[in-house]
Amino acid sequence: MVNVKTSAPYFPPGNISANSIRNQLQRILASPEFTATESQRKFLKFVVLETLSGNSDKIKGFTVATCVFGRGDEFDQGTDPIVSIQANKLRRALERYYLVAVHSDPVYIDIPKGAYVPVFTKQSPYNPVAEVRVSRDKASGVEESWPTILIRPFLNLTGDASLDWLGPGFASELRMEMTLHRDIQVLKDIPDGGNRRAADTIARFVIDGEILNDIKGIKVIVTLTDTLSNLQLWSKGLNCGNDPLQLIVFQKKIIQTVAAQIGCEQGVIANKILTESTDKAPEQLKTYEAILRFLEYSRDPTEERFTQALFALECAKKLEPLCSKVWSMLARLYIIIYSFEIPGFVLGDAKNKAVSYAEKGAKLAPDSQFARAVLAFVRLITNETSAAKKEVRLAYELHPDSVVLLDTIGYVMALSGEWEEGTELIKKAIRRNPYHLDYAHYALWANWIRQKDYEQAYQETMHLRSPQSFWEPLVRAATLGNLGRLEEGGNCVEDLLALKPDFPSRGRILIGRFVKFKSIAEPTVDGLKKCGLELA
Repeated sequence: MVNVKTSAPYFPPGNISANSIRNQLQRILASPEFTATESQRKFLKFVVLETLSGNSDKIKGFTVATCVFGRGDEFDQGTDPIVSIQANKLRRALERYYLVAVHSDPVYIDIPKGAYVPVFTKQSPYNPVAEVRVSRDKASGVEESWPTILIRPFLNLTGDASLDWLGPGFASELRMEMTLHRDIQVLKDIPDGGNRRAADTIARFVIDGEILNDIKGIKVIVTLTDTLSNLQLWSKGLNCGNDPLQLIVFQKKIIQTVAAQIGCEQGVIANKILTESTDKAPEQLKTYEAILRFLEYSRDPTEERFTQALFALECAKKLEPLCSKVWSMLARLYIIIYSFEIPGFVLGDAKNKAVSYAEKGAKLAPDSQFARAVLAFVRLITNETSAAKKEVRLAYELHPDSVVLLDTIGYVMALSGEWEEGTELIKKAIRRNPYHLDYAHYALWANWIRQKDYEQAYQETMHLRSPQSFWEPLVRAATLGNLGRLEEGGNCVEDLLALKPDFPSRGRILIGRFVKFKSIAEPTVDGLKKCGLELA
């Protein structure tokens, strides 16, 4: 590096010492998460050290070109854009580093657009205990936005004192299961002095249960109450036989079913809070409410809903930058942009953000099954099939007994080649959780296409409920074509082209985003051709 003579002493801003900046520079350069090229690393080192030497006013395009990239005195920025191109790539590498690297870095180094002089910002130390919150102090500007639930010991009304252990056991197991998924904050049981009124608790929602005798044996009734209105939102009754040996299996089934139906992405609590926040502007939403904008979009996948969800989550990212769920939800939106080629976005940028944000979500919460599942999904779409398999296996093994995310986990497993296990998990999710995600049926459809059982594949398409997605008429047309039902298939092709006019030229690429095997892609393309749609 060529050093320029110091023109003035440098005083770092915000009580940041020059040594801490140098240490941060070395930390970045040594990190495997910093994916810059050697020339970009040299670029970063040059501008940081020259700034610390007091030469920031001399950091211009010409200086960088000659000192870093070996250009001669004849260098002309007008005809050789190397500095601006490399600066943009360096900015992206820095952004990625701070998204996925550890969060104890005391200094944030940035190179704002329009110049090459770095800016240094002091960062707060990372507190792993506060993984889902920046702070619980209202003075921080972050409101407590996450729903709270109290799960009270179930009442034994059988008259059999030997079953008294069941009530506390059910509540304890259910607390553990609900805590795994983090969206809903589970409060420890509070002695109530015999008063069981839901409105007397500090939680927004309360789960109560009753254990009764039934002609078929033992019956458990579980109810969910909203303490704001004291109205019962949901109830579920489950029966067990008279065999005491079946009680443990029965208990496990109840826990899985209740947790899935109440706490999953499309579940009772999410639906309740979504209805209360629908009329709020995106920038007014609390973090959990912003997350629910994705639920709103998934039900009504219009351009307007997508934009609202994206803006709401971008606002939440600034409000709670250490919230794993926000980053993972943003990754889902950006991978939708990339995989469906939504107009108005740069696909390469969307892909990069999807990867970086999914990695960030998993880095913030490595034990979050949701964050791992989202990262696995992003790996699948971006053709990192082996990494997707590894990541989805990690996600599954975190909580193999939970039903809440089985549809997503099974979907990624199946489409990455683990057909038997993946489809079985999806079927289990469908049986146990009425709020399962419809897109899981696409994996079941693909599995039947792979086996050339087109009748079963067609039956699977009947479960799809996404008329505004071009994938629904796509899979239906391809299946009908292979069944020889060409007139019906032709109607589906018309629907497909109405939703995606450029599909004839982009179809193979769009299919390839999700379908990684010729045994599925070829009959899909062939079925479309039989219905009159030939792809380039």
